[in-house]
Amino acid sequence: MNLFNMINCRVLDTAEHSEMNVFKTLCKFKMGCPPLPEHSIFWLVLAGEILLQHAIINTGAGELLFNTSELTRTEQIICWVIGSLSLPVNLIVKQIKVDNFAFVQSINLERVEPEEFINKLMGVFESMEKKLNRTLNNESEDVSENIELHKIFMTMADADELVPIESL
Repeated sequence: MNLFNMINCRVLDTAEHSEMNVFKTLCKFKMGCPPLPEHSIFWLVLAGEILLQHAIINTGAGELLFNTSELTRTEQIICWVIGSLSLPVNLIVKQIKVDNFAFVQSINLERVEPEEFINKLMGVFESMEKKLNRTLNNESEDVSENIELHKIFMTMADADELVPIESL
């Protein structure tokens, strides 16, 4: 799929213009003797990736280095067909108007909303962590809580066969 996606990504879409033919610029040739493809570096990289993937899949080196196993001819054809499906999917996606996704502009992943569930949950864990650190460092103001948490921690440490720092 990555190899076919490289072809899909060769044509950039803008809100004003959407080119449907991804091969339009890929199949241009420079005039000369011999005529060379205009995007020869792209074709070299694509050919290199195909050869590398073929070598990884069909040689023992791929099995040793990447823990892959050899594919049968049928499995390889199925992989190529599934990968090539990204070309028609690209055509379908280009038919969707960008304006349909205007709501995405209101999303701000950098802003912290205190009322969101994940932030409340993280607050609980942070307060538990602070309480445990105060207990372990004997900085807790509530002595009974300090003793109780220390007992729970030591019981869990014994169950997991952890060695307390004092005994090291």
